[in-house]
Amino acid sequence: MIAPIGTTQTSLLAPGVGEPADAGENAFRDLLAKARSAAGASGRASGGTDEVRASAEQLVSTAFIAPILKQIRESSDAAPPFQQTPAEKQFGSMLDAKTAESIVRASNLPIVDRLTATFRELAARTPVPPSRPTPGATA
Repeated sequence: MIAPIGTTQTSLLAPGVGEPADAGENAFRDLLAKARSAAGASGRASGGTDEVRASAEQLVSTAFIAPILKQIRESSDAAPPFQQTPAEKQFGSMLDAKTAESIVRASNLPIVDRLTATFRELAARTPVPPSRPTPGATA
């Protein structure tokens, strides 16, 4: 079932995994804004592209790879001497995030290329709203 726009909904990956839909929408808006600024800056051909690609890599690592690593870490049935220590449990999510970033950077995943292209296309097609003058400012 599709939730109406503006309602909070958890990720469909697995129970307890992911962020609320509002946080995902905010992240998407941030990525779209970065793509707009990269597409609008004609003098920075590689600088904007790298920033948009880095954002796409971060989205893939956070949305796809990190939840898988979390499930793997939490489903360990190790014997008592080999179970996770309290420190490993506390810092496991940080390790998952770094490992996910490394996997995405090293893998050259096609989804990252597609997201980067999509963000650029959306930025090129979406008009930028005119800025409003601040009250009391003189021109």
